Amino acid sequence: AGLTLAANNRPVLGTTQSVGGLSRDQMKSYFDRRYVTGNVTVGVAGKVDWPQFCDLVAGSCSEWPSGDGSRDARSANGATGLRVITQKKIQQEHILLMASAPPAESPDRFAADVLATAVGDGTGSRLFWDLVDPGLAETAEIDYHEFNGAGTFMTYVCCEPDNVGKCLSRVRAIYRQVNSENVRDDEIKQVKNKAAARIVLRSERPMGRLLPLGFNWVYRHEYRTVDDDLSALQSVTRDDIARVLAVHPLDRLTTVAVGPMTEDEFRRHAAVTN
Repeated sequence: AGLTLAANNRPVLGTTQSVGGLSRDQMKSYFDRRYVTGNVTVGVAGKVDWPQFCDLVAGSCSEWPSGDGSRDARSANGATGLRVITQKKIQQEHILLMASAPPAESPDRFAADVLATAVGDGTGSRLFWDLVDPGLAETAEIDYHEFNGAGTFMTYVCCEPDNVGKCLSRVRAIYRQVNSENVRDDEIKQVKNKAAARIVLRSERPMGRLLPLGFNWVYRHEYRTVDDDLSALQSVTRDDIARVLAVHPLDRLTTVAVGPMTEDEFRRHAAVTN
């Protein structure tokens, strides 16, 4: 039972009853559906003996059952809502704001990444200067996540409960402005330099090479070099970002808050009506 509970007694893997109620046949049925050759990709990066590598994989996996292991991805584009989880032992309010974004398969993923970095990178972004630098929030960031079939823009704000209203008001104001005016050319240039450095540094580590290798093949069935990604990043324009914003506006948000505030308190401070 201890493995099924996280901090603050919130179920993570299920309850004792739900896990204990799983039958052998249910577990075997899931295993048979998901653990198949069509749902496994093997990748390798670095100096390798390719024939020997293929022989090792074949010797270890040749007897695995076939199957595609596919699943349907669901987009939450346009969804809004509010969920407040009250935890009195937590001193600060942790707020997650989620909006839809281009999926991993979309060529607009580079524009979405540039957009998110310009608006809410950990340093030198609009959220940083308007919320973190003046001391209203401890953290205020937005990240683009290129999930399979349904991407998302995730904004995270951590602040004192008394600052929730001010922080969310500034976040919404920034997002409304970006939706109507786009980001500036100087912001795009700065972000491109920062993102390019990140791509290059990531590629110098084994895991930094393996993860893009695997995701590119699983999501897009293509092999991309570091130069391919750098070229795609440098080609992003304001028009590309405007196209992303037209389909995925930043202010169409689903809100989840965890902290000492009750839902009534959160709504009152943040003036949340949805």
